[in-house]
Amino acid sequence: MRESYHSREERSGRNISDDDLQHGLSLSWILAKEPNWDSYHRNWEYLIRTKDIEGDELHIKIVAEPEFNRIRIITKY
Repeated sequence: MRESYHSREERSGRNISDDDLQHGLSLSWILAKEPNWDSYHRNWEYLIRTKDIEGDELHIKIVAEPEFNRIRIITKY
């Protein structure tokens, strides 16, 4: 897992820790909406809905990077 600058720096005030992200991604999660093609970056973005450590709803926008065997976190809320 890797966080984009937007997720790591610009959204740091949202009080979502790395532990919350790891927890949410380790649970079963669902797509919150249809995947979106980002023509500028030329990849698919997925908005998933899961839960943080406290059980609160957590939305995470991710991009799959299969060439590096990882996902990149775009934003979280």
